[in-house]
Formats: sequence, structure tokens, C-alpha cells
Amino acid sequence: MTTLATSQPADRSASGNTRVVRVVMAGIAAMTLWGLAIALVGILTPKYVELFRDFGVTLPAYSRLFIEFAGVLRTPLFAGVIVLVPLLITVALATAALRGDRAGFVALVLFALAALIPIAGFVVAMVIPASRLASALRDSGAT
Repeated sequence: MTTLATSQPADRSASGNTRVVRVVMAGIAAMTLWGLAIALVGILTPKYVELFRDFGVTLPAYSRLFIEFAGVLRTPLFAGVIVLVPLLITVALATAALRGDRAGFVALVLFALAALIPIAGFVVAMVIPASRLASALRDSGAT
């Protein structure tokens, strides 16, 4: 019985370590995905706008709306908020998850996955029109 009694704390400790690793990995994923989303919207969108303007491309309504949204996010007020809010949310959810709150962990994972929304928006609004532009340029150069 002493073996069983001494092995239980070790199991709890291993379980606790696993939880910490999962929470840290989810936190890193959240910050990485949100960092990528911020970089795409804040840094790359203006480069694509310049490219489209140089070639005189008429963009679809969704792309124009996305560009307006990105312009608002680039204002000094929102720039600080955009960087701090994901960090604070990640820390708050990770803290709850480390306390053993399963809902906190689930919320942390969902928050990380939510970063895919602006990433997908960037792909639809900027990358698809850019690939169409590249195809049009390639086709016009081939004739």
C-alpha cells in the first residue's frame, strides 16, 4: 500500500506538468497566430494596396472593406490596443487554465483559433486578387 500511496502524488505531479505544458503551448500558439494576424493586417496590407494601385487594379468590395478596416487598425490609438489586447487575453486565459480551470484552457485554444479569422480575411482580400493580377500579367506577357 505504501507503493500505491507514494505513486499517487507522482501521478498528480506528472498530470500537473502535462497541464502546464499544454497551457504554455496553447499560449504560444495564441500569441504566434495573433502576431501573424497583426503583421498581415498592419504591415502587408499597405504593401498590397500599393501594388494594386500601381497596376490600376479595381478591387472587389470585400477587399476595399478589408483595406479600410486595416487603415483604422493602423491608427496610433488602435495600434497599441491591437498589440496589448491579445497579450492580456492570453495571459488571463492561461492563468485560469493553470489553476485547473478546463473552461479557461478551452477558451485559450478557441482564442488562438480566432486569430485565423483575420488571417483568412487577408488571404481572401489581398492574396486572391494578387494571384489574379499575377495571372493576368503572365497571360498578357505570353501573347
